[in-house]
Amino acid sequence: MLKKIDSNLINKIIFDSQTAPRRRARSNFHQNNEIIQRMVVAFQKDAYIQPHKHQNPDKLEVFICLKGRFLAICFDTSGAIIDHAVFGEKEKIRGIEVSPRLYHTFWPLENDSVIYEVIEGPYDSKTHKKFAAWAPSEEEREKSLEYMDMVKKKLKIIV
Repeated sequence: MLKKIDSNLINKIIFDSQTAPRRRARSNFHQNNEIIQRMVVAFQKDAYIQPHKHQNPDKLEVFICLKGRFLAICFDTSGAIIDHAVFGEKEKIRGIEVSPRLYHTFWPLENDSVIYEVIEGPYDSKTHKKFAAWAPSEEEREKSLEYMDMVKKKLKIIV
């Protein structure tokens, strides 16, 4: 059976992301126990993903931009930036792959940005992500917005 990523699906999750408290919404193409997790995720420009890594179990993660633009960032264990890339539908880079055990995040640079995400499973909420203690949590709304602005300025990312 073909599972389709069409404009109806993309428009629905974009709409849902516009009113979501975390400013993002997704449509899963998988069950939590599957070994490959696949989803389409829509974001608004002020959505924050706390830097994290996938370790024990180690998981490889892939993001392909379907609409809009994103900033992907990798960090060392102290929070220093070690790599970054802007990727998007009109950029030279259309997607990224993140190695296991690497602190990383990605943030939308435009409203209504959409990715197709693939990550190794199965999903277990207790072990899926190890959050970086040096970055604000997703619940700290003001601090997280300030942190994103500071990092973007440091990288000279103009939005």
